[in-house]
Amino acid sequence: MKIDLRVPARPRAWLWILNALRTINAELIAGTASFPFLYYSPVVYRRESVERFATADQCLALGEEDCDSLSAWRAGELEALGWLAVFPFEDAHQWAAYYRPATIPARVVLTQEGPTAYHALVAYEIEGQTFYDDPSARLGMYGAVTPEIQELRP
Repeated sequence: MKIDLRVPARPRAWLWILNALRTINAELIAGTASFPFLYYSPVVYRRESVERFATADQCLALGEEDCDSLSAWRAGELEALGWLAVFPFEDAHQWAAYYRPATIPARVVLTQEGPTAYHALVAYEIEGQTFYDDPSARLGMYGAVTPEIQELRP
């Protein structure tokens, strides 16, 4: 089923939607034993001409998405899988490996890139320390999938 949801072009409205997608993704990932980690999947970053907010399973089916849906997927897997979703190349890895939280509070955040341009990232916390992840940057926003992600993929 397709749903056409039209919202005002306001960052606050986008954050509500993206963090709702994070929650949907966390439930999907927690309830699907074989659901792949974003960084293991073949999904890559692609800029959209028309804004689309997609769940993780929709991203997987499309094979590509932009920063908002990728960040909602990544935040969802951190919430669903906790420390198991923090990779060795991430700044948070030592914290995650030490504290081993079963779930990691994560959210999609926006940075302003221009007068009307925004970029979505993931902010998450482990024992009071905040960390950031930029799945789009890792998945080709600046030209190519980064080496650490290429190593994870078959």
